[in-house]
Amino acid sequence: MSRIKKLSNLAILLLSVLGCLVTLVLLYEHFKPAADIGCTAVGGNCQTANESKYGHVGPIPTSAFGLGMYLTFIGICLKRRKLYSSQSPMSTEEAPATPEDPPGVKALDILAFAIALPAICISLWLQKVSLFELFSFCPYCMSSCIFVLIIVVLATRDLFVGNGKLQGEQKLLVGTIGFIGAMTIFMGLPELLRQIDIIRHLPPIRQPGPVTKKRDMPPIVIKDMHIIGDDAAPYTVVEFADYQCNHCKKANEYLHQVMTKTPGRYRLAFRNYPLPIHAWASKAALAAEAAAEQGKFWEMHDMIFEHQAEMEAPGFKQDKFKEWAVQLGLDLDKFSTDMLSDKITMRVATDATAAPQLEVKQTPSFFIIHGSNPPYMLSGNDQLRAAMDDPNNAAWK
Repeated sequence: MSRIKKLSNLAILLLSVLGCLVTLVLLYEHFKPAADIGCTAVGGNCQTANESKYGHVGPIPTSAFGLGMYLTFIGICLKRRKLYSSQSPMSTEEAPATPEDPPGVKALDILAFAIALPAICISLWLQKVSLFELFSFCPYCMSSCIFVLIIVVLATRDLFVGNGKLQGEQKLLVGTIGFIGAMTIFMGLPELLRQIDIIRHLPPIRQPGPVTKKRDMPPIVIKDMHIIGDDAAPYTVVEFADYQCNHCKKANEYLHQVMTKTPGRYRLAFRNYPLPIHAWASKAALAAEAAAEQGKFWEMHDMIFEHQAEMEAPGFKQDKFKEWAVQLGLDLDKFSTDMLSDKITMRVATDATAAPQLEVKQTPSFFIIHGSNPPYMLSGNDQLRAAMDDPNNAAWK
């Protein structure tokens, strides 16, 4: 047994112990959501990730699976350590150039690799979801992802290199993979750090509940907002959204499905809340409002969301909005003029100014209007879906 492989086993053991501590903290927070686990001290929001649909599989918290994985790694490492210790020492003359592993170690190496490979794929996917979909930075989850990444590298080395040394082609392959990995990290790290910085400065998500009217609070329902649905519908859903927000696109698709399945129950109203982190959100809002001057607001609204991915492309130009206007049969000269008009600019600015005054903390956010009842606010798609799936939800009372 080589010294390097023993060190690798020890490193995986230590990382797994640290991983157990991290997942135990997350488990504690899952069952005690009011507990302060220090996440907010670094601008994190572990609760959002823990309470989302990705925070559990059925009734089982995701962190419980992580704990089980780390405990399995600890068991593998301790078993390998025991097998190493039971191996009879050889004299210098007897020792082969490439020492052999004791019987049973190879199977444990395969098991460690088989667990580590899917684990890093799942962990990286969960980090992407947390940062770019939930807008939640969890330092504990990020630490666990780093632990698993190191473990998968060590497990790969243990299985495919073992006690030997890298040969010429193997060195070339490892060097190539290492270079690709390093360049991927180098290119992706600035965007990752930027996203974490954005999340750290976001205000906390507002919990669902009735809106308490405050002095000088702007109205939620305004006379010129865009409404679709049955005029006699008992519920009006007022949405504040950003055309470049992926969550808003998903909300748009979901609300179309809901209104198709339950005609006559909801009216949908749209108000603009373009966020400064999105380069084309304000222009998209102006384009939709300019289309409204020719009676095609909802058509342009849907067109922009359908082509949302194009706005993320480096070569996207404002002329695209004009192309879409032509496709919708709009008078292009009037559309171009209206986009630059004071009327349309003030219309978007009125919505964008009202949103933070109404304590809108993320896009999309929704206000449920029902008769003379106080408006009921829902933040994000998870809260919206929870309300839509439950006819007895407080939002409808």
